Amino acid sequence: MSNKSIVRVNIIKKTRHLLALSKNGKPIPPALFECYYTELDSLLFDWYCELLWERSIRENSIKNSELKKISILATTLNNIYKQAKPEEKKTLQELIKTYNHVVLEQEIIQQKRGLIRHKKRYSKFEEYLKSKYFFNQKNNTKNLNINNSNQVKYSILSIIKSNEWDIDDAWLSCNIQKMPGTLPSLTCLVGYKKPPNVLWHCNGSKGDILILCHEFGHVMHYNLAMENQNFYQFEPSLLVKEIIAFFWEALSLVYLMQCVESYKAKAFLSSYKKQSNWYIENAENIKQENQVVYGSYYPLARVTGEHLALALLDNRISQKQIIDYMKMGAKLKATTLIQAAGIKDNNDEPITPY
Repeated sequence: MSNKSIVRVNIIKKTRHLLALSKNGKPIPPALFECYYTELDSLLFDWYCELLWERSIRENSIKNSELKKISILATTLNNIYKQAKPEEKKTLQELIKTYNHVVLEQEIIQQKRGLIRHKKRYSKFEEYLKSKYFFNQKNNTKNLNINNSNQVKYSILSIIKSNEWDIDDAWLSCNIQKMPGTLPSLTCLVGYKKPPNVLWHCNGSKGDILILCHEFGHVMHYNLAMENQNFYQFEPSLLVKEIIAFFWEALSLVYLMQCVESYKAKAFLSSYKKQSNWYIENAENIKQENQVVYGSYYPLARVTGEHLALALLDNRISQKQIIDYMKMGAKLKATTLIQAAGIKDNNDEPITPY
């Protein structure tokens, strides 16, 4: 039996044991209940994350029976919590403070859909790049070899650190799987307090580097949140995690354009613009179907990430604030980032530094 199989069998056994304890009528010591319950919940989460990663790299590799087991065990754990005596779950209740951002974020998306129509929101970031930097200056040229994913990772980390970021290498701990093609890249959790996995699809363009910078934003965000929040409060909401990732993508674009030759800087910017246009067009298609799904988050998240980068470059927010935001996990609200980025609520007019 493989190690994974042994872990999964133990999860089932321990869940049954906790269920038996909860049914025998005797009170369970609160500390034991918290420890046992959190351990099981965390192991179950790890199992689920592993299955999602397997599905990402090998289509149709997940058996429905596996997901069904997880669903049954999760339901059982939930029922155990509901049926537990107040004194038993008192300490656990302090940990489980849910932050329901879903409804709020869907309202934000609906309210700010004007951002989708106004491509000038993106062009302002591009104007900033053209006016402030590049193209007419000799830069300290750096070569980025995309054939080696770890080399790219440390090159990007070096570029970020050269801009006075006090970043620990461990924040970028991740396992990168590089694959050819144009399918979306993604960062996938494999469990609580475990380095995330990155599936990096490459087609040989400058956009590959920017996509990896975006995924590294997710990696740093997850690692810092897991380091500073408990299991129940570490995972950021959808809109928040995309804003942070787009912030790092936009900021990395600035840093990259400062340290490559002029023609490469233009290629980076061209690739970035092309991707921005795709996000807008995709969101417009989703809007026509009157949906609020994952893709509809992207235009607002990208605009907010860009303006957050501009706020940092113009010293309206600090690097420490960004790091503190990433440490907050589920406690960080999208509205906090929108305000920090200088995007007003009235008429969606952003405060711009130029």
